Amino acid sequence: MGYNLPFDPHSPSDVSRYASVMRSHLQVARQDPLRTGLTFTVRLAAPELPDTDDDRRELPPQSVFEETVWVLQASLQTGPCYSSQVWLARPQNTAITFTVVKFKFVVPSRLQIPDPDTAAFRQYWTSEEIVKNQFLAYQKLITFQGKEIPYCYGQHEVEMPWMRWHI
Repeated sequence: MGYNLPFDPHSPSDVSRYASVMRSHLQVARQDPLRTGLTFTVRLAAPELPDTDDDRRELPPQSVFEETVWVLQASLQTGPCYSSQVWLARPQNTAITFTVVKFKFVVPSRLQIPDPDTAAFRQYWTSEEIVKNQFLAYQKLITFQGKEIPYCYGQHEVEMPWMRWHI
C-alpha cells in the first residue's frame, strides 16, 4: 500500500529531525490536550450502504454530511498510554438536532517515534496508514454498519491546535 512517510527513512538526519518534531508536538499536546469544548471542522462522508436492510439504525440528518464544526463533548478513551483518543462530539450548530458522533483521533506524536537506525527497515506506521487500514476494515464490514457495529463516516484529516491529526 504505498504510503509516503513524513521523512526519508534512509537519511538518519531526516529521521532524527522528524523524531524531534514529534517529541515537540507531544510536549505541546500534553500541555494543551484534547478537552471538552474544543472544536474542529470536518465534512463526514455518508456510508455507501447496500439497499438490502431496513433494520439499521437511522443515519444522521443530511446536514452533518456538509462541512460542520464539531464540539468535543466527552472522552471515551484518552491517556498517555493510548496512541489514539476516542471522543463523543456534537455539531456546534444547535439547529442540527442529531445528538452525537464518535470520533477516533490517531495522535501522530503518540505513535512509536522512528529510530534512525531502524527506520530504513520500515519499522514505523504513520497515522494515515493506521486510519486507512481501519477504514478499509470498516468497508469490508459494510453489511454490519448501523446494526452490529457503528456507522463509519470516512477517513479525514483535522487541524488541531498543535498539528494535523487523522480521524
